[in-house]
Amino acid sequence: MRNDPNIANQRLLVCRLLFGADIRIMCLRMDNGPEFIADTLRDWCKEQNIQANYCDPGSPWQNGRIESFNSRLRDELLTREVFDSMWEIRFMLEEHRNNYNHYRPHSALAYLTPIEYATKWRTKNSVLAS
Repeated sequence: MRNDPNIANQRLLVCRLLFGADIRIMCLRMDNGPEFIADTLRDWCKEQNIQANYCDPGSPWQNGRIESFNSRLRDELLTREVFDSMWEIRFMLEEHRNNYNHYRPHSALAYLTPIEYATKWRTKNSVLAS
């Protein structure tokens, strides 16, 4: 399968938006899917002195949490939107991040939102939470 430079550039943009200039990344773990075998991302990692680690081919369980998150991000945001500006991308990513981290029910939390789960945990474990 040939690398699509547009997909590679979009993934690189998302990495820059997510990681920003103030965070020092030592290692970036990625799968071997078509998005992440792009020369653009590999070159960026090299320029930033970031070690690129790849999951073994055909082993998505080695990076299960991010596989799940990437799938949801793609289905719930990236494939549903056409972005017209950097501001819009940043706004939509932040809105999605806030919703995902605070208000969206998660199966790993017995289908509670993270806020509901934290509140329930603090109530149940009041001695530990203080």
